[in-house]
Amino acid sequence: LLVFTSNGKVYWTKVYKLPLGTRTSKGKSINNVVEIGANETVRAVLPVEEFKENRYVVMLTKRGTIKKT
Repeated sequence: LLVFTSNGKVYWTKVYKLPLGTRTSKGKSINNVVEIGANETVRAVLPVEEFKENRYVVMLTKRGTIKKT
């Protein structure tokens, strides 16, 4: 999983490291799974199976900044 934050940072974690839950459990906050800063919030989560050379992530901002990674 790629986790995008409000400060423009990207954190990643492997899915098998996520805690298991039951049908009736409340779950766990993503902030506890990925160690983000105190004043950051999660803006998007992107599941990625594998990284390929011909695939990209494109990010845009309100002010028109674009970044292809």
